[in-house]
Amino acid sequence: MPLPYLIYPEYRLVHVRGRGVLTAEAVIQHLEALAADPLYVAPMRKLIDYRNVDMSGFDFNAVRRVAAAKEALEVRFQGERNAFIVGSDLTFGLSRQHQSLMNDTEVQVGVFRNFEDAAQWLELPVPESVLLAAWEASIHR
Repeated sequence: MPLPYLIYPEYRLVHVRGRGVLTAEAVIQHLEALAADPLYVAPMRKLIDYRNVDMSGFDFNAVRRVAAAKEALEVRFQGERNAFIVGSDLTFGLSRQHQSLMNDTEVQVGVFRNFEDAAQWLELPVPESVLLAAWEASIHR
């Protein structure tokens, strides 16, 4: 199952919220779904909330597969800025590996420990509470 996301066109933002065990396949499915989404208009900001994911099944080969999938879709994601918010040292390290693999692409990646730093890097003009309220509203539709 791909990672759930919401697109906020008014902020040129994709908001991703991961939960539970995360697999490379789920991330790749997410990338493919987002690339096909007509609401996605590059370049966009992408806020990836991994504070509540378990990445214990990931290794460098999984990180490399995800990076390769994103590179294959680079034309679609050209100019995108990805801010990962992480909650564990393992997720931080794996996200930094992803960041390193994306260095020579048109997709920028930053890894952060909190929303405020990620939002500042993305130049995001909206507080987390607004995004979470919209997320909750979308679930209850």
